[in-house]
Amino acid sequence: MPDEPAEKAFLEAAEIAKKLPKNLQEAAFNRALDHLLGRTPKRETRGAAEQAPDVSEPTRDPELLASIDRTKHPDIGVTKRVADRALKVLQLAKDEYGADGLTAQTISAILTQKFRLPVTANAVNTALDRETDTVNVRQEGGVKIFHIMAPGEEYLRRLRSGEVGPQRRRVRKAAPIRARKNSGKERSDKVAKAAKPGKKKHGRPGPKAAVSTLVGGGFFTSPRTITAVQDELKHRKGHTYSLQELAPALVRSLRDGALSRTRNAQGQYEYAEA
Repeated sequence: MPDEPAEKAFLEAAEIAKKLPKNLQEAAFNRALDHLLGRTPKRETRGAAEQAPDVSEPTRDPELLASIDRTKHPDIGVTKRVADRALKVLQLAKDEYGADGLTAQTISAILTQKFRLPVTANAVNTALDRETDTVNVRQEGGVKIFHIMAPGEEYLRRLRSGEVGPQRRRVRKAAPIRARKNSGKERSDKVAKAAKPGKKKHGRPGPKAAVSTLVGGGFFTSPRTITAVQDELKHRKGHTYSLQELAPALVRSLRDGALSRTRNAQGQYEYAEA
């Protein structure tokens, strides 16, 4: 297999590092691996070394990287979302190799070197920091360790079955500038229309107002029947009212004290000034 030389080098470097004190194991592993693979380690200035973040990892991680068989996990790269790929690595490490929790550096190394899916540790760290509902983060020796939780495993199950899509978090796009301008103009027009005083309508007055006009004009100095009131409004004022409209208006005028009422010989009510 094409990966056999690299895997053999990882295992040999890990065996060499185990023989040294823990505080020297990481540096020893890296130097041994560089030597076995024929690589020349890059020199760092003192300032760069001091500014570099602490990415030390558990000593099991090199062995884990060498042990993973990528042919058994063809779906790692099915989705392009970094968080999805990282979740799958966390799950396979936990279920198949007993590694419950990995650093962003280890996940990045597994994706890049084992599955040929280049990604930086910073990208993995950023992606998993957003997975607050699927990943638990713990600090161990000043290093962040990411642990997949039950909701994360359930999400991967649904993702693989097609129940959910990979893009779970979508950023709502802002409306185009032109659309926003038009929307603002429409709102301004509506406000202006609402504030603009409407034209006064000179239509037919209400029945009560019409009766009050007749009272003020002296129409009721003589007793009047409701029919006489209707005819006066129609022929003199130009407004037509039904008897059903005028009756309540006359009764309200009675209650207001503007009119009085009596019955004539025919039994009809006649209205006159009070």
